[in-house]
Amino acid sequence: MGKDKFGITNYAKASDAAELQKMEALLAKDPDSVPLLEWIAFMYYTSDAVDRAIELYTKLVTLDGKNEAHHYYLANLHHKTGNAVKAVEHWKQVIELNPVSKFADKAKHLIDENS
Repeated sequence: MGKDKFGITNYAKASDAAELQKMEALLAKDPDSVPLLEWIAFMYYTSDAVDRAIELYTKLVTLDGKNEAHHYYLANLHHKTGNAVKAVEHWKQVIELNPVSKFADKAKHLIDENS
């Protein structure tokens, strides 16, 4: 398996602390790199590092606000912190951006559950 442009060969390897530290160092050099932000944000999201994941997904929404995945993950993170208003706001954005996406289906269900 070849390495991607960030030098990561698979998600499991990237999830360890040393690899995450390496990714953060790359981000420090290129703080507005959407692909790099996506990768690191998702690593934090899946490792339940909610505060850092919120910070990165918030930046992604600012840089690339038309990506429904960014809004979806940010909504889920806000939901985890108990901020239902922000969660619903971002789930609604998911639906508005791409009403037929897999994220929109999930967002509709989550809005119904949390309304």
